[in-house]
Amino acid sequence: MKDVGFALVACAAAALLSGAVGGCGGATAPLVGDGGTGSSNSSSSGGGSSSSSGGVSSSSGSGGGISSSSSSGSGSGSGGFGSSSSSGSGSGSGGFGSSSGGSSSSSSGGGYGNLTFEQCTGTSSLCGGASMSEFYGQFAEGPSNQGCTVETSGACSYYACANAPTPAGISAGTLTLYGGSFGTGVSLPPEAGNPGQYTYSTAGASFSEGQVLTVSSTGGIVPAFAFGPLMVSAPYVATLTSPAATGGVYTITTSADLAVAWTGGVAPAQMIVEGTGTDAGANSYFLCQWDATLGSGTVPAQVLTQLAGQTGFLVYGQLTTTNLQDDGYAISLAALQYNGGTADYH
Repeated sequence: MKDVGFALVACAAAALLSGAVGGCGGATAPLVGDGGTGSSNSSSSGGGSSSSSGGVSSSSGSGGGISSSSSSGSGSGSGGFGSSSSSGSGSGSGGFGSSSGGSSSSSSGGGYGNLTFEQCTGTSSLCGGASMSEFYGQFAEGPSNQGCTVETSGACSYYACANAPTPAGISAGTLTLYGGSFGTGVSLPPEAGNPGQYTYSTAGASFSEGQVLTVSSTGGIVPAFAFGPLMVSAPYVATLTSPAATGGVYTITTSADLAVAWTGGVAPAQMIVEGTGTDAGANSYFLCQWDATLGSGTVPAQVLTQLAGQTGFLVYGQLTTTNLQDDGYAISLAALQYNGGTADYH
């Protein structure tokens, strides 16, 4: 989702993804967008989303250890490694992503790292007519979503990031991806000219639901992950039943609330719906996040009206997230199965 703006998953959904939807600079969309993936609606002194100690959610957590649980609050902390979820509203990145799910984490000091495995699961125009998968990573100093104006209503937020500065990337060394079809591991050095950015894409699927996906780092300015490789369980594929697309196009009325319904939600994932228009650029989008098992949600007109009169994309998917607070850096690893298509906002 990267090209569209998941922030539309990892600035993924986009990346979210080259040719899909992605995030912007420090904002996540992902598609879920690509600066990272979504997190809970709590705030931190760093200006982004954060969390408190307790359960596990898609916000940045504190502490070490290994845990796997879920929470229904607007944000709770992660105890280390494990799959996480939250039914609170999300604050994203690399919109479609990037997060990706997308959605993003921030810290009260140091910086952040948003890492997203994204997979387009359909044959829509968003997926280029066939399944595709990507990995997107971004490391930077300071809080994510710098310079973005955020308006939140219920489980949804609208991010206006058109004038947001591009964060200064910092290297985490070489990343290695494991699990799924990555076999003995795929090594990713930082992109040339951008030490904080990591990308990988391939045609077809690179993981299946329930598979454990892993990222390790050799370390750079961002130290090697102190508790070992980060792991996340790949989510299941969700099917959006409302709204429905006609001829591959979603026609969205922005003057009224939009009822959203889906099937296939599996705990502890979150269901995300992300939308972008064209007038404000790929760095402005809305992102909604719900507990995937709810099966329905509402996108408020207050959020939709920001896209009135525009054409763009509507992206949806199921997202799982693992978070770690490590040496002053809020690290978020997410996995997203997404789909969607062109949208006409009127």
